[in-house]
Amino acid sequence: GQYTRKIINVVRQMMTGSETRKLTEILSIRHLKEDLQKVRQQGDITRISTKEIEIAKKIQEVVGRFPYKEFANNPSEMIKNKELNCLGATLLVGRLFKEVGINYLQVYIPGHAVVILTTTDGRAFWQDIRSYLFKELQDSDIQGEGKDGKSVTISDIIALSNRPSPEGLLIT
Repeated sequence: GQYTRKIINVVRQMMTGSETRKLTEILSIRHLKEDLQKVRQQGDITRISTKEIEIAKKIQEVVGRFPYKEFANNPSEMIKNKELNCLGATLLVGRLFKEVGINYLQVYIPGHAVVILTTTDGRAFWQDIRSYLFKELQDSDIQGEGKDGKSVTISDIIALSNRPSPEGLLIT
């Protein structure tokens, strides 16, 4: 909705400001992207996935260091104070993943937001930026049904991350 658009605009402003340039320099985003491309050219799916995980953890570690303010929901305050809540952190990580070329989904659950990293070898990882939780997901971790009434699976998540849609994946 409107709030999400405001948050996205905040992240875009942060991405064009000096703080984010420093962040991309700290992370060496250009080098991470080049390293991932080199591994992808070799074609070894296991090595590609290992590199994707390595990069995702590095980004999580750095973004997780941004000062957190639970109710930093006002976009102008987020810019002014350089503080992120879980939604801001999730959007920033998503932007950095996109820059490097890593597939992911942004997940919004009541009161929280996280990233799901999807790897080339077909795995999915729950990545909570604020708590530094990084956990491989199994079908049994997903509770709920999609619009079609069928249980949502890791395969559904992987498919959506490979071909994102404006509707996303609604789990009820």
